[in-house]
Amino acid sequence: MLQNQEIGQRGASGSLRVVYSVQKPPAVSALNSSIGPLLELCLTQTGSQGAYVYRLSASLLELVAWRGAHPTDIPSYSVELSGKAAKWVREAGAYIALEKGAWQDWRFASLPEFLHNRYERAVSVPLIEAGKLTGIVNVCGRLPTRCGPGEGIFLAGLSLPLGSILAKTRLESELEELNRKLADRKLFDRAKGVLQARFGWTEEAAYLHLRRTSRRTRTPMRSVALHVIQNFALPNEQVA
Repeated sequence: MLQNQEIGQRGASGSLRVVYSVQKPPAVSALNSSIGPLLELCLTQTGSQGAYVYRLSASLLELVAWRGAHPTDIPSYSVELSGKAAKWVREAGAYIALEKGAWQDWRFASLPEFLHNRYERAVSVPLIEAGKLTGIVNVCGRLPTRCGPGEGIFLAGLSLPLGSILAKTRLESELEELNRKLADRKLFDRAKGVLQARFGWTEEAAYLHLRRTSRRTRTPMRSVALHVIQNFALPNEQVA
């Protein structure tokens, strides 16, 4: 059975990268914890084996929360969606129910939970906030089963509350990223100042030294800057 109720969310064309990582920033870990009880309720109410929440941005479809069967055994998963699969994610905003063969369906075949668990049954619900598509939730089962009317109504009801949570957490993640970038900039400025004072370099030369060292040693630039500060700072200087 296939149900398709268009919500009419239109997005950009082109490819879309699906990502999942065991290592999550604090905001995503908090999101997983907050959504977890609701996803567990989904599994209980529907007799499903897995529920997976994806957050959608301009170029990413990121698996940010799940309950039930592990989505994948790979610590860091990344795959490119293109063509009609990427277009469907961005544009459809549709409630989809498949009773069998979901893991082979073109909409889901590249998603980690379907690759790993070979789910036969799947219900996919768009997550909406203020009329905009913020993500999707896939509720999946291993055996072919028809989605009953009551179950469909229950799952469709997740669209707004989960969409609101995703939108709120996105703002928190963006703020977290901005604060990290500001902290890194202060750190880089401090390290450049140390190199300029020690070797008489220009600011540009000091920055190039940090960047080249990072690339040559395959070390994050932040770690290189900390090393410079800790090992080349003058005795009366304090580490930032």
